[in-house]
Amino acid sequence: MRRKGYLIIISCLLLVIICQLYTSANANSVNPGTIGDPIVTKSYVDEQMEILKNIISQQQSNTQTNNNVNNEIKDVDMASIYAYIDAYIQSSLTGVNEESKSTSTQKFEILNLDVGAKLICSESTEVILRSGTATAIANEAGIGISDLTGGKDLGMGVAIPKNHLLLIPRNDGRGILIKEKAWIMVKGEHTVK
Repeated sequence: MRRKGYLIIISCLLLVIICQLYTSANANSVNPGTIGDPIVTKSYVDEQMEILKNIISQQQSNTQTNNNVNNEIKDVDMASIYAYIDAYIQSSLTGVNEESKSTSTQKFEILNLDVGAKLICSESTEVILRSGTATAIANEAGIGISDLTGGKDLGMGVAIPKNHLLLIPRNDGRGILIKEKAWIMVKGEHTVK
């Protein structure tokens, strides 16, 4: 019985060793024609070499073209180009009337308004409440004025925060109502009622 037991143990060990050797041999060897070692034909290699040659020749021709363009640009008289651009700008400005020039450089107007005064603004008018208190006046549809600093819409009767840039989007009766004597900065068309 002892001999039979030893024989079984030795057989099991040999079986484990053979399996281990077979597994490691298959892992290290790559069969030709598989993904690990693909078979490549001469025609495939020739085709890839032709594609590579075309790419290289295109890059060389692009480099030569760029060098030719750079040489042509160097030959251009830049002073004449600047003179042409200056003349074009001057001729464009002669058609602009003085009134439109002044509106593009318009400055903020400072207003001191008493309690109950209404500042009604046209479209694109900018307003900043510097001191005092005021509330928003919305249009008939209830749409208020844009608080650009706060990133929100101020509806009818909402308190206007100090030092926030307000924008009146349309000429439809929107503005601000003064609740406590206030200093206002305004840029754009407006009326005080």
